[in-house]
Amino acid sequence: MKRPALWFFVSLAAGIAAVKIGIIFAVFIVFISFAIGAVLAKKKTHAAFIIPVAAVAGTLLMGAFLYGQKDVSNITAIKGVVKDAEIMYSKRQTLTVDTSEVFKNGAFEKDNIIFKVYTNPGVYVKRNDTCIFSGNVQEGYSNIGGIMFANKIYYCGHNKGGLFEIIYKLRDKISDSADRLFPENEAGTIKALVTGKTVFINPSTKQLYSAAGISHILAVSGLHTALIAAMFLFVLKLLKINARKRTVFLMAFLVLYGIFIGGRAPCIRAIIMLETVLFGQLIYKRNDGINSLAFAGMLILLFQPYELFQAGFQLSFMSVFSLFILGKLFKPINGFWGNIFDIVLASLFITVFTFPILAYHFYGFSVYGFITNLLVIPSAGFLVGFAMLSCIGGIISYAVGMFFAGPAYFILKCMEYACDFVSTLPYNIVQTGKLPIMFIAFYYLGLMTPVMIRNVRKQAIFIAADIFAVFCVLFSNRLIFKENTYYFLSERKGQSEIISSYDGHVYIIGGREYNSRTDYAGKTSDFLLSMGKTKADAVFVTDSEKCDFILNLMNHIKIGTIIMPYNCDDDDVSAIEYKANENGAKVIKAVCAKKAKLGGGIEVTCLYPTGNETDKTGHAVYMIKDKDFDFIDITSADENEAKLIEAVPEDKCKATVVKNKDNVKNRLVFDGSDDIKMRGDKTWVLPQ
Repeated sequence: MKRPALWFFVSLAAGIAAVKIGIIFAVFIVFISFAIGAVLAKKKTHAAFIIPVAAVAGTLLMGAFLYGQKDVSNITAIKGVVKDAEIMYSKRQTLTVDTSEVFKNGAFEKDNIIFKVYTNPGVYVKRNDTCIFSGNVQEGYSNIGGIMFANKIYYCGHNKGGLFEIIYKLRDKISDSADRLFPENEAGTIKALVTGKTVFINPSTKQLYSAAGISHILAVSGLHTALIAAMFLFVLKLLKINARKRTVFLMAFLVLYGIFIGGRAPCIRAIIMLETVLFGQLIYKRNDGINSLAFAGMLILLFQPYELFQAGFQLSFMSVFSLFILGKLFKPINGFWGNIFDIVLASLFITVFTFPILAYHFYGFSVYGFITNLLVIPSAGFLVGFAMLSCIGGIISYAVGMFFAGPAYFILKCMEYACDFVSTLPYNIVQTGKLPIMFIAFYYLGLMTPVMIRNVRKQAIFIAADIFAVFCVLFSNRLIFKENTYYFLSERKGQSEIISSYDGHVYIIGGREYNSRTDYAGKTSDFLLSMGKTKADAVFVTDSEKCDFILNLMNHIKIGTIIMPYNCDDDDVSAIEYKANENGAKVIKAVCAKKAKLGGGIEVTCLYPTGNETDKTGHAVYMIKDKDFDFIDITSADENEAKLIEAVPEDKCKATVVKNKDNVKNRLVFDGSDDIKMRGDKTWVLPQ
């Protein structure tokens, strides 16, 4: 069987993804895998065994991960060992704590959970310290069981860390060396390139590199791993060590380097691939690149199944995979100009293959990123080399460190100037929104057609069918179904109601009142970006408490019209009008019982307040009427306003199914703990 690791990896990933989508889909995937296995069994191929086993393993691993998550809502304190400690750019310390006990229900209980703990500025804890942390706890993510913002820390002792502590102390010394040799802003970038810790990077630097389409340079990945391995191999050659011993030393060095950079997934992928190639050299076996890539992915997913859904994992694997596809379709061209052409083609392939992933996770992509990569990647090797030499040299002698720090600083500033130039070009960033999964599937199916199908005529037919499918996914609703979509965002996303009409218009109702700790307007604007929108055609204000939300929202997105009810305070109205005048937005008063026609055939009617200038109480009530249904939007109904709800006929109400719901007389009362997406359903929704 050719490339068994690839078959196993694909089946394993399918099983993991199926569980994330839903248990029914997971059962379907397992059934299909066994059906494929039964068909292949007749051909007496090993895939008959590999495919179903991998699919079942994926469903079990992801199922155990999802349903094995522990409830941390009742935890107020934890006791554990600090496994990793970093000082962020904001001067806060972020800790990775492996707990031995948790405090809940009035007592400590033995429990092992990985926590990410954030300390207050100026409060620092050492690695391998045993401490008790108390503070606010939130649910975790990926392999992090919980997140705590610690208010109090009690020191309990220190543990010896062995080899890991020695490696981490070396990393700390390298970080301190970078702080001495470089200015603060550049030191953060250098430390990220050398140690793999991106928390030191200035947020403005991250934004600059992201706008230029080369943010991957800042994160230690396969490129950095390959450069470090090449440098180490060069040193071994200078020492005149024979080939087999060089291979053994390099394999051991890569393991230590993986520990040094904290086990980042892109580096682990590159290390596993290199280890596979080097092991093949030791036993005199040829290596298949795609099979090695799949083997690396298989090992990562077996230990951390949730990595499949991380942008870094997807981007690193797809980038390397695109280069293998390039090698199959084109042969390298010799000579100087041939090498230039190969670099351009490689950059183009990486851009084309990673575009859907960038658009899905970051809602857009850099148009000029392809060109920026051509300028920056060749110099990245020199930058990493000089950065590493300067930081290590700085530990030995300040003069030695400065000798290598000069070229590193020069290259870094040149890269920043290039990024700054590209980010100012017109149409640099295209906001695509979060691409549909079906679009991504058909996109990659079309890209793989020349590899899977050799017949030119069949290729043309298959690609034409694929383009038609993509067109249907993107435009079927706008041209055929014409259904408007309603989003009711949870508190963590801004607690707004967003209406997206089928003809491309966007409207916002309400929002979360001002909070100094959380930018709710920014979260709402991020959600709009995920829809591919940078402008709201209209915003409906519900009460004075939401005026600060609207003022902040105008700092993030463009707004066409702001509709304000009569119950808003005069000072808030004046502030809105002043800000709207600066941003070119129009402000109008919502007239009671008068209908406003929106895009997509939607009608909005203000039911309360009635327009009495002396009535400054309560919250605005809007009735939204669509072609198939209508509902009343109430942000916080009081007793008098609730009478409007009681007047609605019962037979027009149908509650939709969401988590944490309360049904009151067949109406859904939204408690703000989950997102609701309503599309084409006859639903009456009352946000509480």
